[in-house]
Amino acid sequence: MVKRSKIEKFRGFNLMNMFCSESSVYYATHDSPGYFYEEDFRMISELGFNFVRIPLSYRIWGKPDDLFYVDEKKLAALDKAVEYADRYRLHINIAMHRAPGYCVNEDEPIPEPTCLWSDPTALSAFRHHFHKIAERYVGVPEENLSYNILNEPPHSVSALQYLEVCRGIIDEIRSLDPKRLISADGTAWGCDPPFELIRHEEPNILYSCRGYDPSSLTHYGLEDVADANGVVHTPVWPGQNLYTVGYHPERNFDYGPEQLHRYVNMWGAVQKIYDVPVMCGEFGVYKKAPYDAALSFIDELLSAFSENKIGYAMWQFRGPFGVADSEREGAHYEDFYGHKLDTKMLEILLKY
Repeated sequence: MVKRSKIEKFRGFNLMNMFCSESSVYYATHDSPGYFYEEDFRMISELGFNFVRIPLSYRIWGKPDDLFYVDEKKLAALDKAVEYADRYRLHINIAMHRAPGYCVNEDEPIPEPTCLWSDPTALSAFRHHFHKIAERYVGVPEENLSYNILNEPPHSVSALQYLEVCRGIIDEIRSLDPKRLISADGTAWGCDPPFELIRHEEPNILYSCRGYDPSSLTHYGLEDVADANGVVHTPVWPGQNLYTVGYHPERNFDYGPEQLHRYVNMWGAVQKIYDVPVMCGEFGVYKKAPYDAALSFIDELLSAFSENKIGYAMWQFRGPFGVADSEREGAHYEDFYGHKLDTKMLEILLKY
C-alpha cells in the first residue's frame, strides 16, 4: 500500500472552467466552459500553492442522449490546463464532477437519462469517457497529475454500489497507467470514509473528504435552510446558529469547533490506521456569510487539517467561494495582477 509520506501535501484550489456546460444554469455566473486562463495557474503558483483540481462535466464534450459520444476536440481545453499546470509546477487533479448517470448538482435542463448506480450501460459509458481522458496523459509524470474518480457520491448509494463504480474506473485507468495516483471521494457527499474501498487496499489511492460543515455557515446566502419556525438565522462562529445541512439530514445537530475537530480527526485516524493519504478536495465559505465568521471558521478548519497532515483544495480561486474576486463585504482587497486578492484570507491559507 502507498505510504502517506510518499505523497506531497497538496495545497491549492479548484478551477471551474470545465465544471459545467453552456446549457447549465451555472453558466451565466462562471467562466466560459472549456477555456482556462494561464494567469490563474501562474498566480496560484506565485502565491506559494502547489495543486489545482479540475472538476469536469462530461456534457462539455459528450451528449446526454448518446452516452458514449466523445467530441475529443473539446478536450483540448483540458490539454491546456495540463500544460499550464506543468509550466507553473502545479500538481493537477482531473476530477469527474458530472458523469453519465450522476452529478451532485441539478444544474442541467436535461436530467441524466439513466442512473450510474443501477444501470450497467451508464457505468460502461463512464468508463469509456475516463478511458478517453486517461489515454491522453499516459506520458505525464506520476508526480504531476492524478485523477479523481467521481465528485461526492450521495448518502443514498450503498457501499457496494460505490465500490463497483470505483473499481470500474480504477481498472480503466490502471489498464493504461498502472502507477497513476487516483483519488476517491468519501461517501455521503464526501463526508464519510469509503471503508469498503479502503479495505480492498488498492495501491496509489488517495481519499478525499469535504470541508463544508457547518453548512449553515459555509453556504449562508446561497442554500439557506430555515428553522422550524421558518426563520433563517445569521451564523456566528463559533457558537450560534450552526448546524449541518443536507449531508446528514437525520443529524441536524448544533455544530461548532468540537464537532469540526471530531470530523477532521476521524479522517486523520483513517489516514493513520490504514496508512493511506487523505486530503480535503473541496472547502470554502460563500461570499454572503459574515466575513469574520468565515475567516475564523477557515482558520480553525485548516488548523485541524494541518494537525492531521491533511492537504486541501479551496472551492474556487477566483469567485464567491474563493480568495480572489469574491466580492465579500468587509474584506480587505489588494490588487494582484488586476484581480482583487483577499489578503486576510490568503494569510490564513498560507499559514497552513
